[in-house]
Amino acid sequence: MKNAKVSSLVAMALVMCNIPLYAQQKQLIKGKISNVQGKGIPLVNLKIKGQQQGTSTNNEGEFQLYGSSSDTLLVSCVGYQSLEYVYMGQASVQFQLKESAQDLNEVVVVGYGSIRKKDLTGFCR
Repeated sequence: MKNAKVSSLVAMALVMCNIPLYAQQKQLIKGKISNVQGKGIPLVNLKIKGQQQGTSTNNEGEFQLYGSSSDTLLVSCVGYQSLEYVYMGQASVQFQLKESAQDLNEVVVVGYGSIRKKDLTGFCR
């Protein structure tokens, strides 16, 4: 009888110790980032807050990233307002970024001088 109690206590302790491991399991986060017109935005940076792990969107604005539930995703792109999003385990997430004219006054250094971003258009040789 005493062995049965000890065995059940040990089994319960092992089960309780494994619960946090399941909660922290990484899963694939898929999604798409678009502008207010619904067009996918390429090269948007996504990063999990507090970690080095990150990725960027493809030409259609789609991304894939491994993370855990309750991770905070940091989303940023030049010319758009940045945002933070708490991931809650959804199969797919979608973001819509709003344009920000504030970033257009940043300076871009080119091989032969410097120019403001808003003045940089077209092909540079």
